[in-house]
Amino acid sequence: MKPIIVIVCLLSIVIPAFSQDFSPNYEEEKVPEYSLPELFTMKNGKAVSNKKQWEERRKEILGLFENHVYGKSPKWDGQISSKVILEDKNYLNGEATRQVVRLTLKRGRQSLDFNLLVFYPNSGKKVPVFLGLNFYGNHTISSDNQVAVPETWIRNNEKMGSFNNQASEKGRGQRIDNWPYEEILGRGYGLATMYYGEIDPDYADGFKDGVHALYPEEKRKPNSWASIAAWAWGLSRVMDFLESEDWVDNKGGCLGA
Repeated sequence: MKPIIVIVCLLSIVIPAFSQDFSPNYEEEKVPEYSLPELFTMKNGKAVSNKKQWEERRKEILGLFENHVYGKSPKWDGQISSKVILEDKNYLNGEATRQVVRLTLKRGRQSLDFNLLVFYPNSGKKVPVFLGLNFYGNHTISSDNQVAVPETWIRNNEKMGSFNNQASEKGRGQRIDNWPYEEILGRGYGLATMYYGEIDPDYADGFKDGVHALYPEEKRKPNSWASIAAWAWGLSRVMDFLESEDWVDNKGGCLGA
C-alpha cells in the first residue's frame, strides 16, 4: 500500500450499495450450502509452511476476493489534474488551511470531476492525512456556507434535507461528527474527504456513470467491478494526488480499513 495514512470507510457503505438491484437475505435457513477455502492451504493442496508460500497464498486469497466479492477493477492509464476552487489559509483563527480541490480524471475522451474537501494544520511540517468518504455531500462536513452544496445525485433523507435526490442547506454541518476535523487537526493530522456519489452514484444506473464511464469500452462480466470497488478505486486516485502535495507526509505508515 502507498505510504499515506488512510482510512477508507467501506464498511459503512455496504448498506447503500444494496440499491444496485440487490435484495439482502436476513434468514439463516435460506443461506445456501457453501464451503470456505482453507486459509493456509494453497490451491495446489500444499499447506503453507514458510513466508514465500504465504506470499503466494495471499495473492490467491486476494484473487478470490477480487473475482467473487468486489470485482476486478481496471488499471488506471489516464491523467489527473487539479484546481483549487476554494482556499482559506487562515481557517480556525490561522491554525489550519481549508481547501476544496477539484480533481479531474481524464482518460481518452472521457473525464470526471471530484470535489475534495481538504483540511491541514499550518504547522509548516509535512503531516499524515486521513482520507475517507462522506455520504451526503461535502457541505455536511462544513459549518459555514463557503463549501458548496453538491448538485449531483443524493440519496433522499429528510433529516439531511435531501429531497428528489438533491441536497440542500439543511444538511449543512450535520455530519461533522463523522469527520471531526478540529480534533484531527489538533492532533497534527490532515483530512481529505469527498462525496461518494461523485465517484459512483449509488443507484441502478447500469454502471454507466461515475468512474465506470471512464471505461466505455469495457464489457460487463460476472467479475467486473461494481460500486464498492469503484469507490475504493476512486479513493486510490485521490491518494495518487495527495502523494504529490507538499504538505503531505508520504513517508509515514499506512492504516487501512
